[in-house]
Amino acid sequence: MYRQIKTIFSAYPWAAVFLAGALLPFAFAPSAVLPVACVAYYFFWIHMLRASDWRAAFATGWWFGFGQFVIGLYWIGNAVLIEADTFWWLLPFAVLLFPAGLAFFIAIPAAIWAALRLRLGTDNNIISAIILAALLALAELARGTILTGFPWNNIAMVWGSWLWLSQISAWTGFYGLSLIVLLWLMVPVALWAAGRQLFGTIVSVFVLVVAIGLGLWRLEASPPQQGGPRIAIVQPHIEQGRKLNVADRQAILRELLDLTEQAVKAEAEYVIWPETAVPFMIDEEPAFAKLLSAKLPPETILITGAIRRQKQTGQMISGVTEFDYYNSAQLWRGGALRSLGDKRHLVPFGEYLPLQNFLESFGFEQLTRQRGGFTAGASAPILSDAGGIRFLALICYEAIFPIGSLYVDDADVIVNLTNDAWFGETAGPHQHLAQARLRAIEARRPLIRAANTGVSAVFDHMGRRLGRLDLGKKGVLIVRVPLGH
Repeated sequence: MYRQIKTIFSAYPWAAVFLAGALLPFAFAPSAVLPVACVAYYFFWIHMLRASDWRAAFATGWWFGFGQFVIGLYWIGNAVLIEADTFWWLLPFAVLLFPAGLAFFIAIPAAIWAALRLRLGTDNNIISAIILAALLALAELARGTILTGFPWNNIAMVWGSWLWLSQISAWTGFYGLSLIVLLWLMVPVALWAAGRQLFGTIVSVFVLVVAIGLGLWRLEASPPQQGGPRIAIVQPHIEQGRKLNVADRQAILRELLDLTEQAVKAEAEYVIWPETAVPFMIDEEPAFAKLLSAKLPPETILITGAIRRQKQTGQMISGVTEFDYYNSAQLWRGGALRSLGDKRHLVPFGEYLPLQNFLESFGFEQLTRQRGGFTAGASAPILSDAGGIRFLALICYEAIFPIGSLYVDDADVIVNLTNDAWFGETAGPHQHLAQARLRAIEARRPLIRAANTGVSAVFDHMGRRLGRLDLGKKGVLIVRVPLGH
């Protein structure tokens, strides 16, 4: 059997590289098995050394990346299947073409590495491994930036899914952690491939022990704090099909308010609802403001995700006013809207279509079915009311992007409002949670995550979990959140 497999992989090396890449997602949340990443990169490195020129290295990198992304992002297809009769055309893009495109972010640095290696004529595996790690780290930065960016399952998350190891990001930042993890992977596997297995193992374990030691030291230097405002997260567990059904809107609102009563009884000072908690424009509904005023004490603050619209200045077609639509975070108190901010990083094909007008002319629409798509916000939303806590709102997958210090300095707490009901009970929500926690560590701020179907959670400024509501559960999570940082 072993000989047959070896023969097949010798005849079809791309298959071996694809399988190596397909292993890598098991090093991310929710499984987070560290040795899997080492095995995946070992076989990637072996085939990179066998590449005769930059073209062969490009192919090796592409197949490795395609394996990584087609398995690591399989859950995107679940969003399409919610309304498969309408969005069937997106399925090949979601599960095949999108991963194929992301694979270029590994193929291109692989090709550059091979060209440099042949030009410089270096046979030093350690130097070659360092160069390849640096190129792959730059590619991860590019992947998080180009075309609005998509840094999901960045290689940093191999360590980022672990509390002790992820503390390094507080000093290095997200992409600095990417470089460190790539060096940790590449240099030992280069030693193993060169026949220096013992030395390679020692280097790998030593770096890991040092990183864990630094993480433990940082955690012990800032022990868990007590006290803080009492914050309630409402997780209604509304299926995405219901949220898209106009007839269910009032029932959804009643469910949210019923759960909110539990928070009021527990004397919560802040109540957090998830992204687009109620599927209508609550700021245009006087009845909502009156109902909220009746249900919440005057001093209790509600933060919720909601859709809003704004008139386009000077835009009128055939006598009809045109609007821009925003995915927003809103802060309410006393039945009045006190503060709001809009999502900046919109989801391609989810909240807008590339070439929006052209594709809409053929009858295509994005998953949210918002004609004309959503408009991106101008700046990071800071929600506050009369000198109270300042919340930096990250809506949905904005939590996978590093936070700039400019915005962090203006915030006391990060709040992530999301709706992962699109992805069902797959790996996607768990990966999203792990990446959100990393924002708390990098920014040195507590993070509150309110998800429609889970996973909702609260982390302190070091990424320690203070509370959690699991995926697929309905309920209210009440936690005191210390504000120190």
